[in-house]
Amino acid sequence: MPAGSGIRGETVDEILFLNQTDEPADEGMLWYNDGSFKARDGTGLFDLRSAGGITEAQHEALDTLVHFIDETSFDEFTYLGSRPTKLTTYDQEALPRKKIREQEFIYSLGKVSQIVTKQYDASENVKMTVTETFNYSGLRVASVTRVKS
Repeated sequence: MPAGSGIRGETVDEILFLNQTDEPADEGMLWYNDGSFKARDGTGLFDLRSAGGITEAQHEALDTLVHFIDETSFDEFTYLGSRPTKLTTYDQEALPRKKIREQEFIYSLGKVSQIVTKQYDASENVKMTVTETFNYSGLRVASVTRVKS
């Protein structure tokens, strides 16, 4: 290790973490607290065993509604006349299929004015809804407003 690097290199046979009653206060700290290892990084405090290393809130910030569905999914379109009104994506692992995502297309004056997307969890409960509202300039979309709930 380079001298003055601030990094210690040593080998130990055993490390014993004492149970701490509070949480790590500074970035870079690792503590054992009531049966769990907790650490603090630049984003905040986290449990090292939490689902995949990031929190649900951190995952949600990753624009989750544009994650592509696994290639084994099944899409079902619903039409009113020639217009699609709904796109439902199901898993195709087993029957009965479980709903993964549903997009409802709402029309105004012959154009799509809104798309309401619902993301479902493994129990088919709505996990998140995103409503996209389209604003037009003539026949072209001028802007899109997205609201997550």
